[in-house]
Amino acid sequence: TILVILLVFFLLPCMTFQHVFICVFLFCVLRAVAGPYRFCLQDGSPLGVCFPLRDCSQGTAETSPQMAAVLLLAELNVDLRPSCFDDDDSRNHVLISDQFNNRVVEVDKATHQITWSFGSGSDVPGPQSVVGVNDAMRFGPLTLISGTGIPASDPPLPGCSDPVNGCPDNRVFVVGPAGNILWQYGQAGVTGSGPNQLDTPVQAAVLSKFLDQGGFHVIITDQGNQRIIVVNFAGDIVWQYGTTGVSGSDPNQLEDPNSAVVLNNGNILIADENNNRVIEVTVEGDIVNTFTAGGTVSGAAFASRLVNLPGNGFDLLNGPYDAKKLNDFADQEEFVGSVCLTITIF
Repeated sequence: TILVILLVFFLLPCMTFQHVFICVFLFCVLRAVAGPYRFCLQDGSPLGVCFPLRDCSQGTAETSPQMAAVLLLAELNVDLRPSCFDDDDSRNHVLISDQFNNRVVEVDKATHQITWSFGSGSDVPGPQSVVGVNDAMRFGPLTLISGTGIPASDPPLPGCSDPVNGCPDNRVFVVGPAGNILWQYGQAGVTGSGPNQLDTPVQAAVLSKFLDQGGFHVIITDQGNQRIIVVNFAGDIVWQYGTTGVSGSDPNQLEDPNSAVVLNNGNILIADENNNRVIEVTVEGDIVNTFTAGGTVSGAAFASRLVNLPGNGFDLLNGPYDAKKLNDFADQEEFVGSVCLTITIF
């Protein structure tokens, strides 16, 4: 556009009206053909997957899913021009964690047709499969998936053929549009608490910054290890609340936590399920707020702070399954006016 304007400016004294008209006409045709600027992700698909440019101004430095996608793709050496993206068609879609069918599906709300999916249905975790998925989050063109696994049960639960050992997964990973795993924390089918090990991760969320450390991070609710951890791109644990493997209600103790959210003030909101409470903790590990709804909470499954903003459209369901309206997470932590705490219980 700038080049065309400069050419017209310098050549204008030598041009007739017909020349100017032809230049303007050709410029309009080229703009129409080129369309909006697009971002293309080469993640294994033959031609890549493209997303139109969108406004990057929404969200905070800590919670912006769009920025987290940019940072992760930058770490993976994916060309980022432009660095913000959106898929207009997916605004009418819902992302569903189909737990016992061992898959994540994106569904068109109008037609109920599946437009994207990950998971072969196998009860063995692998590059193309996830077991007992309890949570999924779309950020930019990427999808964060929590492979929770399915516990042992006799008779076996749906989605698992092993009544004695169950079907563990124990991974949190990021999938590209073509279904390739681009980043992963935890080892497929391995239960543990050591480096790169998880025990029943039930929920996770991406962060574009944590503490003073910029870059891609993931906050993981590692339920079986009784802890909340924040992991960076390299797989290092940079923050933890909860004593690994210890159940309790004393300071730095949790009992089967089920979710964790980084708030706009930098604190972490934790649904401490079997302690029947939601706690807000600082990054130093101090509990600054405890929510029990007057002692009536029984099994706090999920908690988040919501705000009623015009056109926010933030919609979240969480329980045995999880569903999210796509492309509305950027406004989640834009606090204006009164703030409410929402607690979901089983």
